[in-house]
Amino acid sequence: MDHAHTSHTVRGYCALCTAHCATIATVTDGKVVQLEADTDHPNGGVFCIKGKAAPELVYHPDRLNYPLKRTRPKGDPDPGWQRISWDEALYDIAERLNFVRETYGPRALAIAKGTGGGTSVSDVERWLSRFINRFGSPNWVSTTHVCNWHKDTGFTYTFGVELPTPDVAHSNAFLLWGHNPSATSLILAHDIVAARKRGMKIVAVDPRRVGIASQADVLLQVRPGSDGALALALIDVLITENLYDEAFVRQWTNGPLLVRLDNGTPLVESDLAASGSPEKFVVWDEAAIAPVIYDPATGNLAEPSARAALLGEYRVRSKDGGEIPCRPIFAELAKLAARYRPEPSESITHVPSAKVREAARLLAANRPLSIYMYNGVGQHTNATQTNRAIAVLYALLGDFDQPGGNVVFPKAPMNVVSGKEFLPKEAAAQRIGRERKPLGPPAKPGNCAAYDIFTAILEDRPYPVKAILNFGSNTVMSTGDSERARTAFRAAEFAVAVELFMTPTAELCDYVLPATSFLEMATLTNDFKHRRQSRLHLQYRPAVVPALAERRSDTWIVFELAKRLGFSRDFWDGDVEAAYH
Repeated sequence: MDHAHTSHTVRGYCALCTAHCATIATVTDGKVVQLEADTDHPNGGVFCIKGKAAPELVYHPDRLNYPLKRTRPKGDPDPGWQRISWDEALYDIAERLNFVRETYGPRALAIAKGTGGGTSVSDVERWLSRFINRFGSPNWVSTTHVCNWHKDTGFTYTFGVELPTPDVAHSNAFLLWGHNPSATSLILAHDIVAARKRGMKIVAVDPRRVGIASQADVLLQVRPGSDGALALALIDVLITENLYDEAFVRQWTNGPLLVRLDNGTPLVESDLAASGSPEKFVVWDEAAIAPVIYDPATGNLAEPSARAALLGEYRVRSKDGGEIPCRPIFAELAKLAARYRPEPSESITHVPSAKVREAARLLAANRPLSIYMYNGVGQHTNATQTNRAIAVLYALLGDFDQPGGNVVFPKAPMNVVSGKEFLPKEAAAQRIGRERKPLGPPAKPGNCAAYDIFTAILEDRPYPVKAILNFGSNTVMSTGDSERARTAFRAAEFAVAVELFMTPTAELCDYVLPATSFLEMATLTNDFKHRRQSRLHLQYRPAVVPALAERRSDTWIVFELAKRLGFSRDFWDGDVEAAYH
């Protein structure tokens, strides 16, 4: 006898990478049977194979279903896992964390999280931040140092913001560097293809002729690791052929500011007069044939009619009567780029000089230009400096934050709950790695590198780390030198993994807690990327099905631990729904 099946659909978004593609889940007889693209959504219309396979995560036979406690030493091949209750697990973990805090101080705890590009940790990231800050530790571990720091934070050292959204819907040219969106950013790939159909030109930098690169008007098949030299070669063409946006460089960059040739520092007003300010800079006025002061506080020159020189060499009289030889920063850039002209740099980049010149001319002739880059640059040494060279190349064409360029679109507002107010500045300054990398991830955005945490565990440098909580972070496998990582985890006084599966990291922990997949938990986000309309979208994603077995969401786990550690007041008394309101 046939029984009628009951089905319904649930709208949401995929959390398995940063794209957050919009989804419609079909639930039949209480089981998720299909996940497909939601076309009626600003971030919709495309969906990758990983997202389509996400329902398999819910029902996979290897999923963790119950809290587990290690009963044998970490060196033993058999951990002796014992199933325990959530109450027992959370009580024991809170007791151990309290002991660490009271014995060694709060900074002896580190929290490791997975990457938003490969896990659903973005669903809980804000609460992890709040937890670690409220606990009092600055040691928040991520993978940004091996994947995207150059693109995001590194970009801020040129533009002041992370790489903004490419407005490809209005671009006349697009520069794609070290990224294959056809495989990993389908929304972006879809929009690039649509823009190409209406005539947008594409320059791609990729050793392989794949995806969008195979459709490019100019493909620069760079020798892996030589991207910095290629960027400088392109810069040289823009400067020597006068293809750069001169007005933009004068008005919006530090290109006109003079640099002293005797010591390499910026020329400042106090170099010229005893009463001058060391905070004000100097440019050379081509009209008056004299130096003129530039005040960065106001963004104005002392002489509004002055025309700041970009090229040339000048001798400026100092306050002691001598002369200081100087060149504009832009001239210094031109001098550096000249060393990597397309012809001599061929031996470095393996890109024919004619192709380099063709690419530079095409980009300059088809503005506005937008740009996107990613891991192809990041998977090499010197990635940040390479990224800065690419950012300078983009700056020279003047389309930053202009329609059709890379635009800082407004974003749907949400209250900030990261809890930075809980962590004193002096504690943040003690973040492991910051003492050696003051500009790097430990300072901005505030992430430790896993290998620095391993040193703190194994060698007590710069101070001991005794406990590590892992949320969706297979820390042993997601950083370099996995054997040293295993050694560190065996040596750690206390470690917990919140996971979907028993990973190599989880195997080395004292407790393993079963997390829900993103289809088994509710959350809220405003973090939709790649499209202007997506940036303004705020969405609540309900659980598609109730959590199976004894799985719990990462967010619930954070709130329950916070309660047991005495942080209830700062975590809405453990009420996750209240926190979202």
